[in-house]
Amino acid sequence: MRLDTLDILGFKSFAQRTEVAFHPGITAIVGPNGCGKTNITDAIRWVLGEQRPTALRGTSMQEVIFNGTRTRKPIGMAEVTLSFTNALGLIPVEYAEVAVTRRVFRDGESQYLLNRVPCNLKDIRDLFMGTGVGSSAYSLIEQKMVDAILSDQADERRFLFEEAAGVTRYKARRKATLRKLEATETDLRRLEDLLSEVRKTTNSLRRQVGRARRFAALQARELRLAIALASAELAILDVRERELGEGVRRLEAERAAGAQARAEREAELVASERELTALRTAERSVREELEAAAAELQARDRERVLGEESRKHAAAEVERLAREISVHEAQGLAFARGLQELSPALESAESEGTRTAVEAAMRREAVSQQATRFESVRDAAREARAARERLADQRLEVRGDLARSLAECDAAATRRRQIEAALSAARGESAGRGETADTGAPSEVPGLEEERAQHARVDGLRELVSEGDAKVSQLARERQGADAELSAIEAELAELTAHRREVQARLETLEGLGEEFAGFGEGARRALAARDEVAPRLSGPLALDLQVADSRYATAIEAYLDLYLDAVCTPEGTEARAILAFWRERSEAGAVWALGETGASRPPAPSGEAEAKLVCRGTEAASLKGELDRHREALLGRLLLTEDLASAIELRRILDADGSGGWYSVAALTGEVLEPSGMMRLPQRKPDGAGSSRFHKAEGVRADLHALAERIRNGEERAAGARSAAAVALEAELAGRALSAGLLGELSSAERELERLRGARGAASRRAAELTDELHAVEERLAGETERASSAEQLAADLERRLAAAELEQSRREAELESTRVEREEALRALGAADLEAQRTAAALAALQREARYRMQGEEEQRRLALEKEHARQGEIECLARLASDALRHAAAVDESARRVEDLRADHRSREDAIRALDAERVGRDAHARAARAAQEEAAGRLHAVEMELAEVLHRRQSIRTVIETEFGRPLEALVADAEKIPVRLEPSEAEETSGFAPLDEPDVTDIESSREQLRAVREKKTALGPVNLLALEEFGSEKDRLDFLEAQYADLAHARAGLREAIRRINGTARELFKETFTRVSENFRSTFGTLFEGGTAQISLADAADPLECEIEISASPRGKRVQAVNLLSGGERALTALSLLFAIYLVKPSPFCILDEVDAPLDDANIGRFLRMLKSFSDRTQFIVVTHNKRTMEAADYLYGVTMEEPGVSTLVSVDFERRPAADEDDATPFARESALVGD
Repeated sequence: MRLDTLDILGFKSFAQRTEVAFHPGITAIVGPNGCGKTNITDAIRWVLGEQRPTALRGTSMQEVIFNGTRTRKPIGMAEVTLSFTNALGLIPVEYAEVAVTRRVFRDGESQYLLNRVPCNLKDIRDLFMGTGVGSSAYSLIEQKMVDAILSDQADERRFLFEEAAGVTRYKARRKATLRKLEATETDLRRLEDLLSEVRKTTNSLRRQVGRARRFAALQARELRLAIALASAELAILDVRERELGEGVRRLEAERAAGAQARAEREAELVASERELTALRTAERSVREELEAAAAELQARDRERVLGEESRKHAAAEVERLAREISVHEAQGLAFARGLQELSPALESAESEGTRTAVEAAMRREAVSQQATRFESVRDAAREARAARERLADQRLEVRGDLARSLAECDAAATRRRQIEAALSAARGESAGRGETADTGAPSEVPGLEEERAQHARVDGLRELVSEGDAKVSQLARERQGADAELSAIEAELAELTAHRREVQARLETLEGLGEEFAGFGEGARRALAARDEVAPRLSGPLALDLQVADSRYATAIEAYLDLYLDAVCTPEGTEARAILAFWRERSEAGAVWALGETGASRPPAPSGEAEAKLVCRGTEAASLKGELDRHREALLGRLLLTEDLASAIELRRILDADGSGGWYSVAALTGEVLEPSGMMRLPQRKPDGAGSSRFHKAEGVRADLHALAERIRNGEERAAGARSAAAVALEAELAGRALSAGLLGELSSAERELERLRGARGAASRRAAELTDELHAVEERLAGETERASSAEQLAADLERRLAAAELEQSRREAELESTRVEREEALRALGAADLEAQRTAAALAALQREARYRMQGEEEQRRLALEKEHARQGEIECLARLASDALRHAAAVDESARRVEDLRADHRSREDAIRALDAERVGRDAHARAARAAQEEAAGRLHAVEMELAEVLHRRQSIRTVIETEFGRPLEALVADAEKIPVRLEPSEAEETSGFAPLDEPDVTDIESSREQLRAVREKKTALGPVNLLALEEFGSEKDRLDFLEAQYADLAHARAGLREAIRRINGTARELFKETFTRVSENFRSTFGTLFEGGTAQISLADAADPLECEIEISASPRGKRVQAVNLLSGGERALTALSLLFAIYLVKPSPFCILDEVDAPLDDANIGRFLRMLKSFSDRTQFIVVTHNKRTMEAADYLYGVTMEEPGVSTLVSVDFERRPAADEDDATPFARESALVGD
């Protein structure tokens, strides 16, 4: 087995598809830090099944997917394929080449493939188990694993030995066998418990068979006694019913007479009450009119008082305004006098301001003249300074030109000598090429052939690129189609899911109504609410426990059960009687089903002709929930369902003809019910919310919910298929794009190579002409530079003279500038004093002007306010006149309202007197009416008592019939017929065999109490038997068969447990022998390899407990040359690395791994140790492929093949390679690739 290739796409920093080909010998992977070297070893570890993200330097498996850069988008999938050559068949498959592929998507989905066929992770681990290959095997060694091998953790070290010994496969088999053994022992324990239970059940059923036979005899006696007693009681009740009927007719006549007298008295009372009502209505009208008049009087009086207040307020306002007018006139005169006093001071301030302004203007003119002269002198000084600086710059520039000209002359002379030498050499070479051409050896023909071949290669690559682009476009369209289909399916799934939530909410609503017992009978709801006090084991209503097999049966089931759907259920008759008493006390109705008293008899099977008319039987159309389903036969065993009413009538006729009509009721799916008595009924349909119709609606909703769930499951399967198709299409598109990108890169390289070949053809012929032209140009440049150097020397001397004159002129101008600056400052100081005086005078004038304006405005404001107040005073005077007129009008209205109130009060008193007189008359008539009503009610009470007694008789008769039919589960007529068929007296031998009691005589019912005592005695004997299983015979046979089957199963499992224990013993023995043998050989090899790598020294490995080699710790001791024996954790980093490598090579001598990846394990080694390490690698490289990730240059030199990992594009790793075996030793130009690869690592 040999490692062949590694194909990476989208894994960590490898964004593009990258293929790494592995060759025999040593392969080195180099590159700078952070370029992605270790990502190659991570890819190998990952594809072999590594499940720990931390082992891949991450926190989740999604982090291994390329996450994008600034210029590249993230990729949705990472894929790694590792290919092996299986020529020797070390991998247990029939293929010569094995490819293992692993993919992971961003949604967390992961795939494993073996030769492109999907498989499980376990398949891959089992495939490589025992070969030394795996995500944690000794074929993958990195620096942290060196520390782990030599650490105190025994598991890491033991794993290497177990893998080398091939024990891993045996330990996996032992682990699986132990799991099977544990499961087998668990099954045995469960089977033992089950056997114990079944044995108890079988023994109990064996005892119950005899009790069941005795119970059957007592039940027959009970039936005869109950039927006889019921018949006698019914006869007595019939006589009493006739007597009570006559009493009812007599009392109804008396009640009619009393009702007529009561009606006459009540009519008189009604007439009095009607007249009294009319008087009270008139009185209420007068009272309301009186209240309105009183309110009007109060309102008019309030208006009069308000008018008087308003008049007083207006008079006061007139006086206030007159006073304010006088005040404003006085203040206006004061402002006028102040303005006259201010006029002389204002004229004086204006004269002084004019004088200071003129003086300041003169000073400003002088400053302006001085500033103009200063600017002129300063400009002249600046020009002088600039002229001097220009001359200095020109001097520097000329000196620089002179130096450059001299340097150019020297360079041109040197270049002329070089060109003359090169031209001589080129002419000699040209002469040599001319001789070769004359001899007829066309040296350019091979170059032309290479150029033509390269041109053909470029054309071929362009065609491939075009085909690849077309294929990528097609794949993109296919992927878009797959994505569209997936989106449609997901939208449909979302819609179905939302619909399912709605249906689920509807079902919960219906079931919630059931839990609250809404829509059920009042008696059932009251009983269930009080179940804790009345009957703790009460359940129901029955409709909530009923489950219909098909929604089309619901109407028929509901019609048949009708009121019984509201029935509550209880396990015992005592609780049922307590519920009936509870309803009787509250005058409520209801039904209760005593499950413990349900009859066990079954009706005969319908004839073949009747079966043909059936849709199904009642027990097939519906069932009961939980334990109640055991009583399904008692509830629905006498119901047959037909398609319609016509079929029901025909079936009824057939049943009556064959003698089974008394057993069955027939219900049509349309809701009609035909009873055995010949009665046909069609119960009233109840609203959807009613309890008796809700059960089938909930069942329909539940069926819809199941159908929706099935559709959602189908949709999810379709979505999974569409998602898989989309992933395949995306993978194909990514592969196509990667292939197109690779072809484009190859095309670009081929085109550059073609251009290079074309350019190289004319290079030699152009070289000589270029050198000649360059020689002429250099000579011309040398002559020009010599002339420019001479001119520069003359110009430099002239500039020195001009610079001296400019410096003298600059000094003179700066002295003149300083004198002018002093004069300008003196003028500025004088201007400042004049401006200050002018500002002071202007400020005084402005203050006087402001004061004058204030007094003028004050005078105007006071005149305006006095005028406004005069206008307001005139308005108030007019308002005062209006208010006086209104006061007279309000006084007259108040007097008129007072007179009207007095008149209404007198009318109201007279009407109240009339009402009191009529009310006294009504009281007398009411007494007569009450007397008539009492007489009529007394007659009705007597009638009601008789009717109640009659109802009680009817109820007792129906109750006796119902109790008998409910107790024995059949109509009374059929029970009477069956009782007549029972033998009058059992033979003694038969009675002793079946019941264990003395023979029973024909019951005598002439004395009802005596009959009841006999019936009670029989029932007490039945009760004394305790619970009886009537199906004990059938159950005993089935339980006995089950017991035999379980005992056979137990024997099989015990045999299997013994076999598993023997298998574990054999596995332990084989694994122990293999481990001991391998450990001995590795121990010997370890001493040898340690001495080789350390050039001396001793080392050994030993078992901490030789008696348990498969589980004990493995101890390592090492003593490098010149040191005493010490623990490995005290060694230096380099010594630890060499010790771990010694152990690794010792294992390889026993069981070589097909390949070995060493990730920077040579980092701690110095040059001497590196040499020994590389020699050891070389000695093993003929049977093991070594892939070494390294920064060490000596390791690179020892490699047979070199891969360089770079990041030319930030964040994206690319690969370049060099094969040293193909590099000619004498070609110096070919050493460049190695130099380039070495540069990747850095010094």
